[in-house]
Amino acid sequence: MKKWILRIIFLLLIITLAGFFFAKSYLTRDYLVAAIEKSINSRVQVKDIDVNLYGLKGTVDLNDVIITQRDDSANQKIPHDQRTPIEKEKGEIHLKSATFNISIWEILSKKILVEKINFDGVSINATLYENGDTSIENLFSKPDRDKSNTLKIPKKFNAKENEDFVTQINQIKLDNVELNLTVEKTKLVVKGRGVYLHLLDINVNPEKLDTVNDAKIKIAGTFDLQSLDGATDYGKIIAKGESDITLFNAANGDLEPDMILSLSVDAESYLTSEIPSLSKIWKAADVLKKFGIKSLKLPEQVSFKNNQTVRVGYKLGTGTLLDPLSIKVNDWKLEALSASWISTGNDQHLLGVKLHVGEAISNKLGGLLGTFSEKLTGSNSWMEDGKLTLHIESSGELSQPKIRIKNNLGKPAENLIDSFLGSDKNAEDDPLKKAGKDLLKGFLK
Repeated sequence: MKKWILRIIFLLLIITLAGFFFAKSYLTRDYLVAAIEKSINSRVQVKDIDVNLYGLKGTVDLNDVIITQRDDSANQKIPHDQRTPIEKEKGEIHLKSATFNISIWEILSKKILVEKINFDGVSINATLYENGDTSIENLFSKPDRDKSNTLKIPKKFNAKENEDFVTQINQIKLDNVELNLTVEKTKLVVKGRGVYLHLLDINVNPEKLDTVNDAKIKIAGTFDLQSLDGATDYGKIIAKGESDITLFNAANGDLEPDMILSLSVDAESYLTSEIPSLSKIWKAADVLKKFGIKSLKLPEQVSFKNNQTVRVGYKLGTGTLLDPLSIKVNDWKLEALSASWISTGNDQHLLGVKLHVGEAISNKLGGLLGTFSEKLTGSNSWMEDGKLTLHIESSGELSQPKIRIKNNLGKPAENLIDSFLGSDKNAEDDPLKKAGKDLLKGFLK
């Protein structure tokens, strides 16, 4: 009996070893690159491949991977090692390493089913077009079999054209990502540092996208905003968030993420006065000068001060603020209102804002502001929680915003003061009335 047990163990050991050596010879760069290029519309280059088996399971590690636009080498199925190498700088995506799990049975059956993929050290160079698509979407679409068709517009990754891909994978992790994203219309550049993006619990059935079409997403990083030439700094956003996400358009199968992201914005995040909409919104406070109130100068940088968590909706290239988000300048506060939205590709936006005048002025004047507001407008239309508050709307293109003050500001302060102290011709000759006017005007400065 013992001999049979030993023979079985020995046979399993031989099978395992044979499978290991078979895997080493079977999972070559030529094979894997050909398999990848058969399923996605790209050219792929891999520097090293390591197959590590531990019993009946193991991992495949790909090192120094470059993904770029499909070319004749991929179309003509030229073996990987016979191609002219791609320079790292010319690839849209560079991966320091990529790892996925395999089993000995997958190798023996020559059918590898990838369930989890981990990418580390990812560099992405991409362009965001006006319609909300990106230049890298075409890389992951189904290869075009018509070689004479030169694609002008990037194709979306489509679930119905990649059924095996989307049904097999249930986890994709990208860590240590460096992002260089250029917004085509505005020439805004978003540079991401220390970014991670985890797509977890992917549950997609291309034949039942109306009911089976979801995942969880986690994302974090530091994002610098600047001009294309790097000469202008627009700000820095440090944030992390997570959400449930619908991945594909149920009707046509296109990749169209739809999510409500719970986003935490770090207190070290800031925006600069170089942002046209921000500077113009702040300049709208100059209207207060006609009431004798001197507006506060906008500094070069304005920070978010306190850590804030907001919900942000994203669908079809449009981000919508679902909770208010505020920044502070001394004791003044600028509050972006919920339902404000920005279209990421075409620069269109609609931003509702409350600009709360500082507490110092409110505390100095006390109840006078409320009384003044009623005298000016017949109501407290520009008072909120005891503070003078301007309601401002910014719309159109972010680079050339149209600013509108929505308050009814009524009459200038000079007329208001006259209504309190009298405006007869001899008022200026009365020292007491003149002193009263000067005192009230001084309070409002």
